[in-house]
Amino acid sequence: STALGNSSDLDVSAEKVYFGIGSSFTVGADSSNDGSVTITATGDGTGMQYAGIDLFAASVAVTGEGSVNLTGMGGDTGNFNHGVVLRSGASVKTEDGGISLQGTVRGGASYSAGVVLTGSTVEQTDGAGTGAAIDIDGTGGGSGVLNSGVSFDYASAVTAKGDTEVTIDGTGTAAGSGFGVHIDRGTAIGAETGDVTVTGSGGATGGGTMGITLEVGSSVTSDSGAVSLEGTGGGSTTGRFNHGIALHNGGGTVTSGGGAVSLSGNAGPGSSYSSGVVLIGSTVGQTADALPVGGGDVAGVTITGSADATSAGVGNSGVSIDYGTTVTAMGGGALTI
Repeated sequence: STALGNSSDLDVSAEKVYFGIGSSFTVGADSSNDGSVTITATGDGTGMQYAGIDLFAASVAVTGEGSVNLTGMGGDTGNFNHGVVLRSGASVKTEDGGISLQGTVRGGASYSAGVVLTGSTVEQTDGAGTGAAIDIDGTGGGSGVLNSGVSFDYASAVTAKGDTEVTIDGTGTAAGSGFGVHIDRGTAIGAETGDVTVTGSGGATGGGTMGITLEVGSSVTSDSGAVSLEGTGGGSTTGRFNHGIALHNGGGTVTSGGGAVSLSGNAGPGSSYSSGVVLIGSTVGQTADALPVGGGDVAGVTITGSADATSAGVGNSGVSIDYGTTVTAMGGGALTI
């Protein structure tokens, strides 16, 4: 356990960085301190299997307006070469400052995502500062399967306070298959008055290479800010289920308490069943009356999808809504599909 006060900074740079069970790094002894944490894993080694930055049941915390910045490069051989991974209850927290997780995979075989959260937390606890943001950006690598850009699982949480915005951008591997952004098993991404933006592009080959997928009760929400998902499916012409955006397999929730909600999906190539936007047993829209957006207009709900022009099989829809899904605009907000 390490604590640094008096606006001290913690700056760590190495080929790979591992914080094990119970490790704790705290910068700023009270809320008046604004020190920051910067950790960089350079991933210089070749012919190796490793995660760039690995927090295993460990915590990194900053008080005041200090920020946390983690940038990791994973290995190039075998599996699980994540760029940045938080697992088994790991946490990254700030009080008012921003959080940045940037992860890239050099290569390898399978199960190598740019940024991974599994049963872990990224959280801004106060949000009284100005200009702070939570920014998560991942690029998968490897020639095999499930090499996603960003993967959140097992009730992980990304939480912003005040007007802090959340931006998540994931790109699946250019050499194999993988999701752009994978949000699963009760994971919650949320903001208070800030906007939430999720952008994902699926991997290059195979089937099931979706741009963005929400599954098993996961959610992307803002109390009153805008929520936007933009997904582009990947894959090959012989694959299936290369959706742009899919809320399915137990359903997902994408809502705002009055802000604009937008889903825009473009399917990747596929033999069949590759749609722009797929909603199965899910909830999309506004949970309170639409808020003003200027010029006398109010925020609305928009769902836009397109199938790939090269897909010649069946079930390649622009937008597919099924199995008890609800889509709602409130208080005069327009609903456009």
